[in-house]
Amino acid sequence: MRKMIFIILLSTVLQAGEARPGLALTLKVEGDVAKITIAFDYLQAETAVPKNIGVRQYTYDVPLTGAVTQVGWNKGKDVSKVVLQGKVFTYMPRDADRFENGAIRVTKGGTPESFRVQGVYYYMNQLFIIDDSVVPGVSLLLYEQPEK
Repeated sequence: MRKMIFIILLSTVLQAGEARPGLALTLKVEGDVAKITIAFDYLQAETAVPKNIGVRQYTYDVPLTGAVTQVGWNKGKDVSKVVLQGKVFTYMPRDADRFENGAIRVTKGGTPESFRVQGVYYYMNQLFIIDDSVVPGVSLLLYEQPEK
């Protein structure tokens, strides 16, 4: 089984007219909790703007303490790990729909209005690696890194 690794890129070259599966991630702060909404999205072009709408959206509560928080489905036993900047993020690979899962951490960002979001999110044999600064209310695109 081939695992596809996805990373956040704010600009990448997409083939004209080619739709790629992706995710739109939006953060909203409520007290000491970040509400992370992940929506399935399809990117039509390099300049595509995340619509943050889709067949399904999931919202997860992640504390602003910097603790790694498991999100989504968590009943599996075959756990895989990714290490980002010394922190371990786990996920459970699944090749079936409705088993989206991962681990996310949120910390204060480099500017007063931004937050650092790090983690992994797994959906249908696709692993999305998240490591970027996010401003509340502004969607971030997560999509496939073209193979070189």
